[in-house]
Order: sequence, then C-alpha cells, then structure tokens
Amino acid sequence: MYCEDWGLVEPTGPCQSGYFCLAGINFRNPDGNFSTGVGGACPLGHYCPEGTSLPLPCPLGTFSNSLYVTDRSGCSSCPAGQFCGSVGLSRPSGHCYEGFYCPSGATSSTGSGTEGGLCPQAHHCPAGSALPLPCPAGTYANLTGQVMCSICHAGYYCPEITSNYTHYPCPPGFYCPDGTKHATQFPCPRGYYNPEPMTQSLDSCLPCPPGHYCEKERLTAVSGKCKAGWFCVSAAWNPQPFDLDNYTNANCLCPATSTGGRCQAGYYCPSGSSEPIPCPPGAFCNSTGLALPSGPCASGYYCTGEATESKPTDGITGSICPQGSYCVEGSREPEPCPVGTFSLASGLKSQAQCQPCRAGHYCSSRGLRAPTARCSPGYWCPPGQTDDLALPCPVGHHCPPGSPAPVLCPSGTYQDKQKQANCTICEEGFYCDERFGVSNASVLQSCPKGHYCPKGTSYATQFPCPAGTYNPLEGMDSLTGCLQCPSGHFCPTVGLIEPAGLCFPGYWCREGSHSASPSTGSSGSICPIGHYCPKGTINPVPCPVGTWSNSTGQGSEEECQHCPGGFYCSTTGLTVPTGLCSEGFYCTEKATTAFPTDGTSGNVCPEGHYCPSGTPHPVPCDPGTFMTSTQANQCWTCTAGWYCVDGGRLQCPQGMGPLFSSHIQFCITIHTKGLESETETPVFTVWRGRGMTGDLVHWGPTVQTLL
Repeated sequence: MYCEDWGLVEPTGPCQSGYFCLAGINFRNPDGNFSTGVGGACPLGHYCPEGTSLPLPCPLGTFSNSLYVTDRSGCSSCPAGQFCGSVGLSRPSGHCYEGFYCPSGATSSTGSGTEGGLCPQAHHCPAGSALPLPCPAGTYANLTGQVMCSICHAGYYCPEITSNYTHYPCPPGFYCPDGTKHATQFPCPRGYYNPEPMTQSLDSCLPCPPGHYCEKERLTAVSGKCKAGWFCVSAAWNPQPFDLDNYTNANCLCPATSTGGRCQAGYYCPSGSSEPIPCPPGAFCNSTGLALPSGPCASGYYCTGEATESKPTDGITGSICPQGSYCVEGSREPEPCPVGTFSLASGLKSQAQCQPCRAGHYCSSRGLRAPTARCSPGYWCPPGQTDDLALPCPVGHHCPPGSPAPVLCPSGTYQDKQKQANCTICEEGFYCDERFGVSNASVLQSCPKGHYCPKGTSYATQFPCPAGTYNPLEGMDSLTGCLQCPSGHFCPTVGLIEPAGLCFPGYWCREGSHSASPSTGSSGSICPIGHYCPKGTINPVPCPVGTWSNSTGQGSEEECQHCPGGFYCSTTGLTVPTGLCSEGFYCTEKATTAFPTDGTSGNVCPEGHYCPSGTPHPVPCDPGTFMTSTQANQCWTCTAGWYCVDGGRLQCPQGMGPLFSSHIQFCITIHTKGLESETETPVFTVWRGRGMTGDLVHWGPTVQTLL
C-alpha cells in the first residue's frame, strides 16, 4: 500500500503492478530518487502484481531478466537444452549434462522434472541437448547415455538410428569399409563382380576374366562373352570395349591397363577373338569392329590383297580403275574399253560406262584414253564411230573437220554438192534462209518484192526498201532497185511493193515522202498560208484571186477566205488582202481589183453617195450635202436657194430662202409684221424639205439653237 499525504487515517491505495511497496511509500509507483520508504521497481527474477509488498520469485524451471514484471506469466520458461534449478532466477542455471537431454522448462541438469532424461540407444546427446539426436547413417549406439555415436564396422553398413550394426551385413556385389551408410553405397564398379557377402574393400571385387564382360556395377557374376567384332583383355565392362584405340598387332596392346577394344580396319574379329585377323586378298575390311570381311572390292576399283577399304588408292593393296578401262565388282585387274569407245575418266564400274567415241571423232582401237583423231573434212562422225570416211556430207550442208553431224548451211549461204567442208555465199538477187531446211539451203530463192538482196542475204526480209521507197519487182540486188515514193503519195513503212496511198488533205508530199502528213520539208510539209492542198497534192495550190488565207493545213479551195468588204485580192496565193478598195468605188466581197465594176464584188460609187478608200458599201450623202455624179469619194455642200436631203439637191419653195448653216437642208421665212419694237423676238416659219414636199413649222426665238 502507499500513503501519499500526511494525517491519513488509512492508506491511499494499493501499490501499482510491476512495483512493490514495503513500508512508508508515498507513491503508487515508487522510485528511490523521489519516493519515501522502502519499495521500488519489481527486480529481475521476480514478478509484482498490484498491491505487492515483497516481490514474488519466478518458480523453478523459469527465469526473468526484466524489471517491472507484473504477473507470473512474465517469467520465461527455461529454454530447451538448459535448466533452471532454483526460484527467482534472472537467467538459466546452465546447460543440460552430456548423455542427457533437457526439454523446455527443465529444473535439473539431467532433465528431471520434465520429459527429459537419459539419452536412449541409437542416439547421442552432447552437452546442452534439447532432444536426443539420432545416430547418422554410418554410425551406431548400442548403449544409453552416449555423448557421440560409434563408426559402423567394416563389412557392415549402418542406416540412420542404428543400435546394432550386426543386423546389416554387406551384401554380395558390394563392399563396405568403415562408416558405410547403406547397403548399396559402395558397389563393385563395372568390369568387376563380387559373389561374397560382408566384404570390406574394393580389393574384394574381382576383375572380369578375359573374353568376358561385366556390364554394370554391383554384379555378383560376369554378364557374358565379348561381342563379335571386338576383343576383351581383362575387366571389360562392355561387350564392345572401346578404350583401346591404338592396336597395332596381336603382340602389342596399349595401354597395358586396357580392357580390350574394337577390331580395327583391315582386320576382323569373330566372337571371342583374342586378336584381330588380317583381311584376306580379294576382299576389303574398310571399318572397325568387323566380325567378317566387309565384302568384295568395290566396282570402279581393283584390289590386290590386304585392302583396308573398298576403294583402295594406295597402289599397293589396289587402286582406282585407270583411264581407258573399267572394273566390275571384285575386279583383280582393269579391263580395257572396247573399240569405238574410250575413257578419259578413271573409276569406271562397267563396260557401259566406257564413253562412246565423241561425236566428230573416231576410235579405232581398245583401251583408248582419248579418241584416235577428228573426222575428215567433208565427212561426219556420230558418237561411237570407228572409221572417219564412212559418212559423206549431204547437199545443203557442210562438214568441216571434226563434224559430229552434217551442219545445215547457215542463212546467207547454200550448198548444192556432197562431201563439202564449206558452204557457198548466197548470190545477189537471191536469199538463202536455213529456217526453211535443206531445200532452201541447196536452192537459191528469188528476192521478194519490196526488198533487195545483196550477196549473202540470209532471209527474205533482211533488206527491206526503206520508208519513202517501194519495189514492185522480184530479184532486186541493191538499194537502187527501190523506187522513190512518187510525189503526192506516201510510203510510211519499209518493204512496200507500192505506195501506201495519197498524201492527206492539208499536206503536200514530195517524191520519197514516208508520211501522209509530212512536216520535215525535205519530203513535203503542211500546206502553207495562202494555199490549199487537196488529197494527193504534189505542190501547194495557191488560193485563187478574190481570196486569201493566213492559216496552214487547208485541204480545199473552199477553205480559202473571201476577200473582205473594202478590200480587193488581185493575185493568187495571198496571205493578206492586196489592199483597200480605190476611192470612188466600193468592194463588197471577193473583189479582185481596186476598181470593181461587175456589180457582184463591187462597183462604181452611185449618185447620192460617196465612197472613200476601203469602202465595203456606198455611203449616203449626209443631210445638207449632195452628189449628182458617180465615182465620188465625197459629197458636195448644198448651194443657196436649194436644200439637200438624201443626197439630192432641190430648190426652196417660192417665198422662202435658205437657212444658212454648215449644210443647207431647210428653207425659212422671217415674219416681222406687227412687231412693236425692234427688240421684240420675231416668229420664223421653216420649210423642212422631204424631197419634193415639206412641212411648215413655226419656231420661236430658239430656232438657231435647234438648227
């Protein structure tokens, strides 16, 4: 309890858990630096619930290394492998003794007070053991309380947790040295066997006897005999031992530790062979591991004996069949190729492989490596020929020296005789075309129309007449036989026998033109201005008088333009009108002169009109002027006492005089009678003539302005 003030009749309350309050304490969580009395934090190895006067010690098998522990659960159980032998411990008392084991919470060094205790058989317990440790494989423990396990005895094996090793003797096929962990840990290796149990070392395993093999580990007896094609020396583990690769003869096995080997090339080994047997003559042993010889010598080769391969090339045991010969399978010597054949190659396997004598050659003896010679000129030799003069060259062909067959005379040549080495050049005016066969190669063919054939012409169309020419005849021998295309026609392509047609309208074609619409000028051109060109025009036709043209390519006279009004066209081929119509004349259309009088294209200027230069139609005289004659280029001014309208001149009516202005076309009377003064404006009466009649009009003082 604690009392926090003076004069209390009873304590203030219980001490706080994790603290103890023995006497005179004035705080519920006393601290020696500030509080009075005896008390403080709960010490190590103890626990203090609320109201504790004296700390309570942690019980046996527990400890506490912390202050302020509040209850018993704050005391830790003694860790496994250690013991806590008294109360109030701040740490374990020590480790469990050797030969014993201590689970968690042990109260003694021998594990008493818990499930611990003496270490059992097949286990071992070093100091500080929490549980018994099983003896590992290869050891055993036949007593209790053992600190360590004993090594398993040789001849036996000890699996894990063994208490009696005699229960596990080593089986046959294996050996067991000290510390063997399981029955199959040390098998006898391949190549060895062991028929006895409880053996202790590798020396107990017996090597496989010669002629036999022991193919795997742990054998108690040999596996069988060595296989044919192989030989076995000792400790062989395979019926086909392969660790001997440098065998030389039956008296030398290297290395000395070899178990055997494969029968080498050039030898054969029956089953159970102690040494390889050399391959007999006439056969070959071309690989290792043979139980018997491989077979007869290969075709294309011959074998003299002791051959190591089917195709020997060393020249001692055999070789490849030489040139001019062939060698069937099992040949002891080469056989020569027959007459009519040869062999440039070596290694022939049969007579059928002897090459027939080359075409163009002949072969007159056996065993030839090359043909005897080339075929003679004028003759030909097919493959396999034995005589050079057997086949004469036929007509239409030539046969130079070494001909394999008659050669058809090439285009441009021919031959009309036998036994000839060369062909004759084709003659002028003819062609010789090999594509038509022997008949064409032996007979000259006439040159066709549209073409020419100089000497040596190869085919009918080889030399066509060029564009702009044609040829209507056969047998021409030069370009001069081609005729120029006539004027007005065109020849557009090569090889023509006649012109293709007339020149197009709007164009003109000179001699040799190759276009219906030429543009070069040398063979014609488009129709020029001032002209027209109908179809087939030789030279441009000028537009006729009374017309003109400023356009090219016109194909007819109708396309020439009529001479326009006011102009005349006096010559042909005009590109512009000749000039203006003359004064005193008018030109309507197609005028051919400046002074037309035909009334169609123009005429003399009529009365009452005038015609200046370039007049298309007569111009009426202006009011106030007149013209009483023809061919006038201007009208006359109306005279006094007359008035002029519509180009005519008429007298004014009686009592009226002319009104003077620039042109007289009116007559006038002034009325002054009845005027009161000279300044009063008079009244006018005007005669406005209309030919022979007129109108009287009364005008005021503005008559002058109106006129």
